[in-house]
Amino acid sequence: MTRVRILYALEFLEEWRFVKSVFKNQPLLRANDLVYDMTGKGKPLWLPYHVVRNFEKADELYFTYDHDPKRPLGHIENVYWDPQTGFIRGDIVIDKEHEDFVRKALEKGINGISVEILVREDRLPHVNIAKKIKLLGASLVQNPACHKCRIEVEE
Repeated sequence: MTRVRILYALEFLEEWRFVKSVFKNQPLLRANDLVYDMTGKGKPLWLPYHVVRNFEKADELYFTYDHDPKRPLGHIENVYWDPQTGFIRGDIVIDKEHEDFVRKALEKGINGISVEILVREDRLPHVNIAKKIKLLGASLVQNPACHKCRIEVEE
């Protein structure tokens, strides 16, 4: 299986800033999506509905800074398949000792989210097609691949 990092957007929750260190019910990965990843060598990766719906997940889902395992920020829990929206969703929980770092990063514009999965795929001439996926975790990153992959900070 190939390790793949895919960038998606999270919504910044007002209550998170003052009450809880949790991004609740966040979309992590969307079915029927065509994405570009670090290992595709310029070819997109297709994520068919039935593959995403039948995802596997690691026992512990990490949340780090810039995919650095030495910079943990928290974890992801309550992960589930949402058939109405076609997303894998979950709660991103920020550890208490990292709350200030995450707030400051968001204020500085470091607000991209990158999801990491293991993928078994068919490699075709112009596209790679996922056959099986396993969710490993996600990271807060500075430069997501697309503008939509950002947390919106509300004043």
